[in-house]
Amino acid sequence: LYKDMRLAFMAIPWNLPGTAFRKGLNAAKEINDIVKHILESEPSSTSDPDCCLSSLNLSYPEDYQRVVFGLMFASHDTTTNTLTGILWSLLHNEDVLRKLQDEIRTVNIKPTVLSDFSHFPYLNKVIREGLRLYGVDQVVRKSSKDLEYNGMYFPKNTTFVIALGYDHRTIPNALDFNPDREDKYKLEPFGTSPRNCLGKIFAQLVIKMILYHMLYHFDVKPLIQPDASMSQGRITRLHNASFQLQPRNTNGY
Repeated sequence: LYKDMRLAFMAIPWNLPGTAFRKGLNAAKEINDIVKHILESEPSSTSDPDCCLSSLNLSYPEDYQRVVFGLMFASHDTTTNTLTGILWSLLHNEDVLRKLQDEIRTVNIKPTVLSDFSHFPYLNKVIREGLRLYGVDQVVRKSSKDLEYNGMYFPKNTTFVIALGYDHRTIPNALDFNPDREDKYKLEPFGTSPRNCLGKIFAQLVIKMILYHMLYHFDVKPLIQPDASMSQGRITRLHNASFQLQPRNTNGY
């Protein structure tokens, strides 16, 4: 269904039998019906604090359907980018990787809901640092007049993209991946206003679950020392980030 939906986004919008666009419409209807059935069969789920929808406080079931439908497609790229950056940083900082593996493998809790991850403080620190470096916490502003800064000229209506997590003036060694850094910068990668990210709980749950199960079930080892291209402080492309996942004995879990 997901594949049909993605192909429909790039298809010519001809609503004819057999076309990719028609398949996408049918897939969208089927996904919507599945979401509707789940919400109707478990009406209390949206008030459960461990539910990804609990923080939305929407008025009508149809609103939850639209949000879930949006989350399925709008959150993939941002979540994948953040996970990729965190994994690259772990491969590049083996001491952090070992410390995180030790925590995941020694805490006697198998997480199934978001609240379970309160027992994994170092995992939360790793993800917080990953969101600082690889999240989407950017401020976009357009200049209302001509500006000159540090000998550079910017005409009126220049668009500025400010990556808050890379501000050396407020964050020492801002380019370093350091999960143990003091949490005093109060960065909010998902926003703080009433129009903040609808998928923030879902995204955190996905990232935590994937990292937990990857590092619990596998030994992760770099095959080639990873390297990266930097664009004004932000990693834009990974090079030679090959790694090996070696299965470990987890006693059937």
